[in-house]
Amino acid sequence: YGVIEDVHQSLMHLLGQYMRQSRMDESLIQQRNF
Repeated sequence: YGVIEDVHQSLMHLLGQYMRQSRMDESLIQQRNF
């Protein structure tokens, strides 16, 4: 019911944060190499 929606929302939020963090890490690594 509402619980499933809450879990889905939190999962999507965590996934978005992870994607953003991994992209930031990649850009940081590129900056260090050059």
